[in-house]
Amino acid sequence: MIFVQDVSKVYSLESGDFVALKNNNIHIRRRNIK
Repeated sequence: MIFVQDVSKVYSLESGDFVALKNNNIHIRRRNIK
C-alpha cells in the first residue's frame, strides 16, 4: 500500500519503509514487520 499526504508529505512503502520529507529534509525510518 502506498500512502501519500500533501500536508505532511509523508510517503509509506509496502516494504515497511517510512519516508518523511520536511523542510527539504529527508528522514528515513525502517520498521520491521514480521
